Amino acid sequence: MEAFGYIGAYVEEREKLIEDGFADVKDADGNMTEENKEKRCEQSDMVFLLLNIAVVPDEVIKQSDFSTHGWASKFKENMQAFKDKWAADGKGEWKY
Repeated sequence: MEAFGYIGAYVEEREKLIEDGFADVKDADGNMTEENKEKRCEQSDMVFLLLNIAVVPDEVIKQSDFSTHGWASKFKENMQAFKDKWAADGKGEWKY
């Protein structure tokens, strides 16, 4: 995955390794703001999502707005809701 520009969520302080072309936004202490960290991680997460989009249910994709900051959190919520409904419908655990 790293060959495609994805830096996994398991990498500590990965926001420092992701380059999105924008200047760092720092707080009064000189640290990257939480919003800036989240935006950096979303850039990398989009690469992961696109490489795996074939196994994401259509209804989850249709509910997601990838043009706004915070899409990753909403996508995660939508995916969890899909998994919960899948299990509630008696289909077992979603494994894809």
